[in-house]
Amino acid sequence: MYDALNTEKAGCTIGGAWMYDALNEDIRAKMITADFPKGSGNEVALMSGWNLGIFANSKNKDLAFKFLEYKASPENAGAMTAGLSGRKDAEQYFTEAQKATYPEFQNLMQYGMGISPADFTLRSELTTAILPVFQEVTFKNDVSAEDAAKMLNDVVQKTIDENQ
Repeated sequence: MYDALNTEKAGCTIGGAWMYDALNEDIRAKMITADFPKGSGNEVALMSGWNLGIFANSKNKDLAFKFLEYKASPENAGAMTAGLSGRKDAEQYFTEAQKATYPEFQNLMQYGMGISPADFTLRSELTTAILPVFQEVTFKNDVSAEDAAKMLNDVVQKTIDENQ
């Protein structure tokens, strides 16, 4: 995907803040962002941060395809997306905690936008650092808003300090 964007063979993609680190400066300067599309009603369309595929020169195409089927199956979609799969057919496999959290996650997604300025250098590091905080807060019912904000502030500051 990045090669296609960097060589202008592709004109758009769905990605997060981490993707900018793999793009050259000319392409980064041309990038714009758009909100996630709305589904029917108040639902927000969600996209995973992974791109899955099989290379043409793969020696094990059949095995690779079986692996992709496994990862993409409704039974495994929740595990492959930190328990927050956007697939309707995956909801029946959610844990009770995921079922309780999912409507709030869907609601919050309408406000989310993970794009940062092109010259910001810690995109990947911060994305990696904050994911465990989001997962912990999402799947525990006993984290107050104040504690969640402190956890997030602490991990952001630690990431900045470690990368200066």
